[in-house]
Amino acid sequence: NFLNPDTALILATQALRTAQKFEAKRLTGSAYHAVGFINLRKNNDARALDAYLKAIPYFEQVKDGRGLSVTYR
Repeated sequence: NFLNPDTALILATQALRTAQKFEAKRLTGSAYHAVGFINLRKNNDARALDAYLKAIPYFEQVKDGRGLSVTYR
């Protein structure tokens, strides 16, 4: 829920942990992207950048051009 960024960040972090647990590369990239987006909305630019940079290798591994394009945007 992006209306409450604190709740959204908790949920995105839980999604990230689950994706990592199951070694789901595309979902891990998406979860990192979500964490980045939420941090950007919270004006935590350094944390947002860190999460976006962590998402990129996962999208590259699964050749997810869309994931890469929205992350680089």
